[in-house]
Amino acid sequence: MPCIAICTKNRSETLLTAVSSALANDDATVVLVDQNPDGRVVDALAGLTDRRHLHHVRTNTVGAGQARNVALANTDADIVCFTDDDCELSPDWATRLTAQMEADPTLGLAFCPVSEAPSPQGAGYAPMHEVPQKAVFTSFSAGIRPEMLGIGAGMAVRREAIIAIGGFDPAMGPGSIFPSADDREVAIRLLMNGWKVADLPDLEVIHHGHRPQGPALRALTKRDFIALGAMMAKIARSKVSGRIGHTLRFLRRMIAEVVHDSIRERRPTGFGKPLWATVGFVRGLRHPLDRAQLTYQIPQITMEPSP
Repeated sequence: MPCIAICTKNRSETLLTAVSSALANDDATVVLVDQNPDGRVVDALAGLTDRRHLHHVRTNTVGAGQARNVALANTDADIVCFTDDDCELSPDWATRLTAQMEADPTLGLAFCPVSEAPSPQGAGYAPMHEVPQKAVFTSFSAGIRPEMLGIGAGMAVRREAIIAIGGFDPAMGPGSIFPSADDREVAIRLLMNGWKVADLPDLEVIHHGHRPQGPALRALTKRDFIALGAMMAKIARSKVSGRIGHTLRFLRRMIAEVVHDSIRERRPTGFGKPLWATVGFVRGLRHPLDRAQLTYQIPQITMEPSP
């Protein structure tokens, strides 16, 4: 039986669509991790008529990394498919994604395509991930660009593999100290520990998380690159072969993007990305780190029982 996990905080407008499309997946169990301090999730889902396969878990944890760990703690499924609370799934998404993970027991994680839903808000952006063809990564090699790995809006993980490497980093992900990259950094740690990571096409997730041009989009970019910088600091502090090369290549790409954008726009632009990546990198170098698991340290996860 497929398992779909959705973690939610401060969002209710799109939650009903996300949960309804998840429950429409054949025989899927849906674990909904609710980090809200109020009853907005109960109100948002008031229109659901069939809740037999919905497990609503309320928790006082903070951030996506911790929420994903709570989801893993509330299922015994071998494969857990993650999507976001502003996404929409096809009815066979979890079945097909789970089957592809089960077919290769060496896969620790798989990303799938995430596409932006049409938006009436005009110019802007929703986080996306394109997968033109299947790709399987077997190690954290020089050819891997961490910032181009997939996103948690469309991914499946092998529960055994994630637990073996210490879980998702509780200090990473939206709402956390380092507010993004919980998906990409866990993929890198899996590769470091001998698991494979795949990009699987033809399993599209629709993302309704459009950010209009302006402050909202700049805030999204800022949080992403602060977290990517912290992720690279973790790699620099590790014992992985080529860690310095990975770090330097990442910073060089940030600078190259500034040059490219400046030439295209014919004016200096795009300096925020390397600046924010540098800020995140410095913060990551200073933050307490569990060097065995390569996870940043915060107070332990605590949970409240579901109502």
